[in-house]
Parts: sequence; structure tokens; C-alpha cells
Amino acid sequence: MSTSIACVVIEDFAAAAQGIAGALPSVLVDYRQRRAKVVAASAAARAAGVAPGMSLTRARALCPKLTPHPLKLDRVEQMRERTLNALWTFTNRIEQAEDRMPQTAVLWLDLGPTQDDDAARIGVQIGTVLGRMGLTASVGLARGKFTALAAAGQAGCGVQMIARGSEGGFLAPLPVGLLPLEREDARKLDLLGVRTLGQFAALPRSAVSAQFGRRGRLWHLLASGR
Repeated sequence: MSTSIACVVIEDFAAAAQGIAGALPSVLVDYRQRRAKVVAASAAARAAGVAPGMSLTRARALCPKLTPHPLKLDRVEQMRERTLNALWTFTNRIEQAEDRMPQTAVLWLDLGPTQDDDAARIGVQIGTVLGRMGLTASVGLARGKFTALAAAGQAGCGVQMIARGSEGGFLAPLPVGLLPLEREDARKLDLLGVRTLGQFAALPRSAVSAQFGRRGRLWHLLASGR
């Protein structure tokens, strides 16, 4: 028995916290800066090309029917605390990805030594608990953080369990862009025709190390499901 990691991904976290999630194109805007900046965008707005980080002026040019709402950080923080309190009933070993907030909440839960069936059951319970709070979560379960995150990305609004020993096969067809690549690194791999994690994992370790150094060796392990 080995440690199971649950990755919980909650899209449109800030919108849910402020009660404005819906089908219409909308954004949450930080007006405290000199230029109003989009910090979260609904699915409809993202489909039009709107993305967190761009100016409100640019967002409106891409999506004229856009509805802006002021970001209310207090509500987002309250929802974050509620979410953590709910997840602490499963484990107190939780890590958050701050770089994707407030658009998306990404959290990893260390479930400790757990059988695959028990981990999958916990994943369902996590989704149920968050659903009662009005949050739609995707839960990925695996033996490592990277594979669990990739599993959450494939789970839809459900649970995806990656059994031990099947990590490499699961990851193989997924895009190599899931790795934490710099833009220049991604360009090099594209020129080499390496577009999936399986193709990257199949590269000789020595070649990866020579081209990308220490970080390349880490990527090689991640792409292999290790």
C-alpha cells in the first residue's frame, strides 16, 4: 500500500464564491489597479478569448456582450476557508496552488497509505461535500501530484482514479504542455515533434538531460508517471 494523492480542481471558484456563476459571458475585475484587470472569466467569456490578467478594455474588445463584476476578495477568502474546513475532514495535509487563484482552486490532499478502492470512495465523498457548498469539483487520484492533477483534468465534473502501475499509460496520450515548461522549452519540443507526454517519456534520459538540464530530468520522471 502506498500514499494516495487527491487533486481537487474547482473551476470558476471566485465566481461561485460571489454567486455569479452562469452561462452568460462575465468577468470579475480588480479595479484597485490603475488599469482595471480581469482576474477571473466565465466559460463563455473564455470561449471568446478573454483570459485572467488582461485589461478590461481588451476583454470588452474580444467580447462586447461581456458583463463585468467587481472582485470581492472577502467573499473569495471566506469561500476558501470554507473549502479548506470541508477538506480538513479528510486530511490536514493539504497544499494549494496559489498561482491559479481566484479563477480556479487547485488543491492536493495527501490521503496517506490508501488502497485504490478506498481512495476512489474518498474522491466521491469530496465531490459530494463540495457540491453541497455550491462548488463543482473535478477530483483526480494517483500516487503523485502531477498524475493526480492530470487525472483531475480528465475527470470532467467527477472522479478519475489512476491505479498504481498504470500512470505511464494514462499520461502517454496527454499533451506535453501539461509539464511546467517555459515558452522556449515548449518551442524546442514542438520543433522536435514531441507533443505528448508519452513521446517525451520515450526520449533517452541522457538526451533530455543534455538539452534541458536538471529540470528536464524532473519532467522526464513526471511524464513517465514517477
